[in-house]
Amino acid sequence: MPRLPKFKDYHISPLTGPMNSLTPLDLLNDKQFRYIKNFRVDGAGRLKRAGGFKALFDDGNYNVGGTIKNNSDLHDQLGSKQTPTNTVREPITLLFEFESGNGSRKLIAATKSRIYALNQRSRNWILIGDNGGDGYAMGTSSSYSSIKFKAAQLGNNIVFTNNYDQPLNWFFDSKPDRADKNLAITIPDLVKLKITKAAHLSEYKGFMFLGDLEESSTQQVSKVQWSDYVDATSYYPSLASLAGQQTVGDIGERIIGMAVLGDHLMIYKERSIWRCSLVSSSSLFVFKQVYQGENTPFYEDTLINTGDAHFYMSEAGVYRMTLASLRPQRVDWMHNASAIIFEDEVISAEDGTGPRFVTGGIKNLDIEQEGTIAAVAACSSRPPQITAHPTNLTINANPCSASYTASTSLTVQATGREPFSYQWQEKLVSASTWSDISGEQSSVFKITNPSAPDHYNKQYRVGVNNADRTPAEGPVYSNAASVTLAGFSSVPSFIQHPSDVTASIGDDVTFEVRYCTSITASKWRKDSDGSGSGPTDISHNGTKYIVETGLVPPIGDASGYYFSKLTVKNVQLTDGNDDSNTYSFQATNPSGTTNSNTASIIIPTTTITLESEGDDFYPVFSNDYVGRDFITRYASDGSKYVETKGLSENDRGAMGDETWGESYYPHLSPKPFRSPEEKGQDGNDWGGTRHASSAVWYKPFKWLALGGTAPYSYEVYRCNDTEGIKTAEAKALPSNPNDIITLSVERTHMTLSVGDIIKFNASGGTAVFTLTQQAKFRSNTLTGKLTGAALQDDLVSIRHWNDNDQPVTEFKDNTCDLTAHTVTGCNTSANTSAKTTTVTGFNNSNVAAGQIVTGTGVPSHTYVLASPAPTSSTCTLNRAVTSNESNTTLVFGTNEITCNSNKYIEVGQKVSGSGIPKGATVKTIDTDRAVTSFTISYPVSSSANNVELTFEPKLVRGHYAHVSKTKEDTDTIDLSFSVPMTTGGGGGSEYRYPISAGWLCNDDTSDAIGKLRCHFNVGYESMFRVKVTDSSSSPVSSFSDYKWINRYPSNDHG
Repeated sequence: MPRLPKFKDYHISPLTGPMNSLTPLDLLNDKQFRYIKNFRVDGAGRLKRAGGFKALFDDGNYNVGGTIKNNSDLHDQLGSKQTPTNTVREPITLLFEFESGNGSRKLIAATKSRIYALNQRSRNWILIGDNGGDGYAMGTSSSYSSIKFKAAQLGNNIVFTNNYDQPLNWFFDSKPDRADKNLAITIPDLVKLKITKAAHLSEYKGFMFLGDLEESSTQQVSKVQWSDYVDATSYYPSLASLAGQQTVGDIGERIIGMAVLGDHLMIYKERSIWRCSLVSSSSLFVFKQVYQGENTPFYEDTLINTGDAHFYMSEAGVYRMTLASLRPQRVDWMHNASAIIFEDEVISAEDGTGPRFVTGGIKNLDIEQEGTIAAVAACSSRPPQITAHPTNLTINANPCSASYTASTSLTVQATGREPFSYQWQEKLVSASTWSDISGEQSSVFKITNPSAPDHYNKQYRVGVNNADRTPAEGPVYSNAASVTLAGFSSVPSFIQHPSDVTASIGDDVTFEVRYCTSITASKWRKDSDGSGSGPTDISHNGTKYIVETGLVPPIGDASGYYFSKLTVKNVQLTDGNDDSNTYSFQATNPSGTTNSNTASIIIPTTTITLESEGDDFYPVFSNDYVGRDFITRYASDGSKYVETKGLSENDRGAMGDETWGESYYPHLSPKPFRSPEEKGQDGNDWGGTRHASSAVWYKPFKWLALGGTAPYSYEVYRCNDTEGIKTAEAKALPSNPNDIITLSVERTHMTLSVGDIIKFNASGGTAVFTLTQQAKFRSNTLTGKLTGAALQDDLVSIRHWNDNDQPVTEFKDNTCDLTAHTVTGCNTSANTSAKTTTVTGFNNSNVAAGQIVTGTGVPSHTYVLASPAPTSSTCTLNRAVTSNESNTTLVFGTNEITCNSNKYIEVGQKVSGSGIPKGATVKTIDTDRAVTSFTISYPVSSSANNVELTFEPKLVRGHYAHVSKTKEDTDTIDLSFSVPMTTGGGGGSEYRYPISAGWLCNDDTSDAIGKLRCHFNVGYESMFRVKVTDSSSSPVSSFSDYKWINRYPSNDHG
């Protein structure tokens, strides 16, 4: 046998080649290695032992005396200290470094159900999120979970998502003051958009992107949603927001990951890669596909961003993507070493005989951690000892002063085993209990821009602690130090008072005061005149009222000042436009209290100006017409005649319009006045006998609405014109204003109603006479109450709007509450023969006859036949139920309605609105002219609050030709009517007095028309005004000035 040649030594030096686990051993290059373990090569090419691991932020005191004092590595997951939902130690699946806008840094960690933030000063963590992920719905365990949190930062907000719970937001550096430990909270805008899950997230160019969403319980695997600019909590789209969403590529192709690369956001999907770019156009973002193929991320958690490149693991290899890449690139040295991770790649059907499959994937590599922490001998105890206590301070808290103390501090020094922990405390001088000052946990307590409310009459101390003080011993406390504020020698003074603000309904209004003198207490007040009498204090509630008080410190030569701002949110009419709705600020210090000037919110409201076609009044007789339409036509013989619109054939026939000629009736043209010398058709004076066809036509009363929001709605009201009544005696002012007196007057020229108000300009002021008894036409005596001033003889009453008015059009009330009683525990049993239902087992305190009943199996139009006895729990319904029910709930609707005080609601009026049965009328009222409760003829079927009801006045509407908005102009209203006619006087007189409640009126008349006249004065001696309401979201209403109808001058009118 031939001898083998002598082996030669082959030196491999140094061992610096790459690992290649892909190439077979017999083909491995002599500078490559199949497996490398526990060594590294340093910068000089020398072989070194591989580095190990130590606890995070190990400061040398990690394990003292065999006890671990440092929890920076989160080995203690706070199961016994912060009482999370579960105490199981879970694998840490997220580490995220956060840096705030002011440079503060925070390390975030997360397990499958908890989120933590590290406090480096205390070497411990705080729990900011709990009960998420698997820990929420799938139970808890110490095993690894595929559900894990991801995080991204935008501004001072961190957004977390795990594709299992709703995305969460944590604002840096929120304190752990919530009992449920969930400082990371859901995002209201996403809840509003019904986005309940997101698989991926990334910050890009000041926007927060979420991808692979669950929206309205449907998985939108290819959709992204982005926030408004620099606001990680705003996602709801609006004209003022840049938030939006986009479906990227095919809707069924899932997003695998997202990461920023250069100036672009790369979106990786199952079979494609997309590039999102921010552009300067209305589309904001442009999405472009840059690759389609199989070499996309297969394992979504492997996407790594190195700044200028992305690396990820596809199904069978590691790939890199850069901005210059046209397609993903496989890195050779990484690929060669990847066999230790990947199974062998097998590609089937390469010959095209069938579908092509790639198999392989990541190997199952379970790596167990081993080892124990070595024990260290205990050290001697060194608890803290305070060597320098904080000392008393005197500071100037007036920012307008040149000697203002802008900054100072209290300090403490201690010896003992470090590190020390500190907690500053404060209390009032007169108190015995100390309280911690949030956030003050260092050896120095800084007082910056001091103010009296923060420091006046207070003492401070600090507690010092370390590891050698037991919990029972607690901290060592310093001596107490006091802070004295100079500048209290005078009462507070203002350098800026609040000013009036003009605003619209729905606006937010801010008042501001500025002052120099330090104060100890302050408050905003409403309805104050600055004198301190009768105001209402305003408290900050964060919704209607927001109070912000602070300090602007001196800067250079510019003086500073204290300020306080009051913001009134969502302004309504009740917040302004009234002398009582004023706002002021009150400041107090030991020298006294000062009130600022008052300020108001001025709200421009809908206004009505009068634009009359003619004057604001007309002198009329009965049968005259105001505003009735007419046109000129030609008769068959060629003569002109007038045809009226809106009149009945009888009206036109009585007026003889077929024979009317323009030359015969010049008064047919609208005119504001006619003299007594004008002749009628019969040749008599107008003051004499008057024929029915001698009516005069006047232009309509017209009002124009300016301001507010069109279109408008209108309501017309009238009252008796009590001007022109002459006293026939002097009358002293009663000592008791409720005394009823009689007053002699010259004959009244109309019938006056109970409640009518007559005013006189007397020598002692305005005398007001309110009727308590009706005064009929030509009465010489008035009965009522006299207030204001004594009356002299021969005084003539003045014209004014009489508050004893009535509506002449439909009017509305939006304060009505409908009542229905919900009764539980009812049992229904149908009596098929009687076609009724027996109800048992209920509390009958609110059940009464006639109530409408609704509920399961109850037919429509079902009501209670009779009221149950007081001790009975049984009632009968008029119809048989379709199914017998046990322990069911029934609703018993009543006919009772309540509202704010309304003087226009009367018995007999038709009423309509939501929940009101058709044809219902007002049946009873509680108080005439001040109705707060009334009943209607039919019960309602359900309860409701602040329902707007429409009421139709009785009788009055018959006297009006039309009251409506014009078709051309929605901001105008025309009022048209005819003046009713009354019968002549006694003794066969033919005179026709133009009154509607004439001297023949009496309550016993059987004449329906006579009763009508007794009830209302329409037209003659009437005054009219209009209420207009706009159509804004908070409707604004306003009343016009009044117009009136004069009696025609005649010696026979009383």
